[in-house]
Amino acid sequence: MKPFLMRFSELKTENVDFDFHVHTDITDGTEPPEKMIAAAIKKNLKKIAFTEHVTRETRWYRSFVDKINYLKNNSEIVIYFGAEAKVIDFYGNIDIPTDIAGIPELLVGVVHRYPDGNNGFLSLDQISELGSEQACETEFKLLLSMIQNRQNGVDVIGHPFGVYLKYYKIFPDDLYEKILSESLKCGKAIEINTKYLLNDSALMPLKKINPYISLGSDAHTAEDIARSYNIIKNWVKK
Repeated sequence: MKPFLMRFSELKTENVDFDFHVHTDITDGTEPPEKMIAAAIKKNLKKIAFTEHVTRETRWYRSFVDKINYLKNNSEIVIYFGAEAKVIDFYGNIDIPTDIAGIPELLVGVVHRYPDGNNGFLSLDQISELGSEQACETEFKLLLSMIQNRQNGVDVIGHPFGVYLKYYKIFPDDLYEKILSESLKCGKAIEINTKYLLNDSALMPLKKINPYISLGSDAHTAEDIARSYNIIKNWVKK
């Protein structure tokens, strides 16, 4: 467990001051890291992690690390270089180059697509046609596989059930609680992501299980940084 991650019960209104899911124009964001850092400082954040999308084909990561290490030399905000990688099978393996495995200071594992069983992925249209029960069960198994895989290097499970909730509005309380329990057992954090903001149904399981957590906005613009953090602060107060 990364020393800068915390249990849900440790989250207070005064330390909702970090965003560990941020993208820049290095991948699919719109702003350079410098502008994202300036926006984070303006919003009184104390820590930020750049979690750029990587795949097995990524070849630019080391130069990205050099750039972020240079930007770390400031007295206003703590900066981490991270990565976001999708799960590619039901064994919890993720889409990351072998030569950078272990390098990211924060590795966010996510479900972006559902495997089709033929070394590919279902299209978004196919996901929408699966039906609520099958889609939910598929995403649950993928999340569980990432958590239980001890070799994939994943620190944080990003936006759990985010794909499923794009198409189906029924929050899977029971499966979410199982994900929280298993993540705590395996020492991996669950992300509270304000782009895919879970409704209030998520609050009780978080209080009950008290997992390791991370906060992220999935920002792709400077304006997006720490979006809707007031909702997280209200959760903490309850």
